[in-house]
Amino acid sequence: MIVNGSSQTQQEKDYHLASLIHFRALSISLLNKEVNLATMELFEMAANLGHAEASFQCGYYYQHRNGDNYPLKARNFYELSLVQGCKNPQIGLANYYRNGIAGEKDLPKAIRLYKDAIDRKHSLKVESNIKSLLEFTIDDELLPST
Repeated sequence: MIVNGSSQTQQEKDYHLASLIHFRALSISLLNKEVNLATMELFEMAANLGHAEASFQCGYYYQHRNGDNYPLKARNFYELSLVQGCKNPQIGLANYYRNGIAGEKDLPKAIRLYKDAIDRKHSLKVESNIKSLLEFTIDDELLPST
């Protein structure tokens, strides 16, 4: 219970602020029917305060825009989002690892992320994509032990 704001930890305060910033960014982007640089600054601010969904949205934004360092920014925000507890970036991040985008190719990690997405029933499209993307049989030796 919050009493004069004193019983909240700094992490809780940061997350609350991040949620407010995230909501504001969503509101602006819905009104404008697009995400612009000003909105992205708000999403990034929320992401850096620990808001997992904001981190995912930053990754998605940078993945679908052209810019010199955007692939690396997208991958970093997807990884941050996953660490923060969001499961949405699994497919995008798996594609980055599979193709070596903005980093080294890591097929075992890509496969694990695809499998996690399938286990979450992320979408039926994922299951068909993994079969078509990986043209070899996935055996237990290929995946690192967890």
